[in-house]
Amino acid sequence: MGRTEMFQRILVATDGSNLSHTAVASAIQMAKEQGAQLRIIYGYYFYGGEAIAFFDEEEKRILEQAIA
Repeated sequence: MGRTEMFQRILVATDGSNLSHTAVASAIQMAKEQGAQLRIIYGYYFYGGEAIAFFDEEEKRILEQAIA
């Protein structure tokens, strides 16, 4: 019998927190195991009407891992 794929697409949200880093890493692993597409949404906060969004080095590493 072949492997049954449960998921075709996986969506994970991140806000840059340590907990969301863990969620993204888990989603990457699950997508690789399932052969699924992975979509990552990065949330950011609004301060005084200005949107401040950035990726720190850990987030860049996680995204590069997802692409690999």
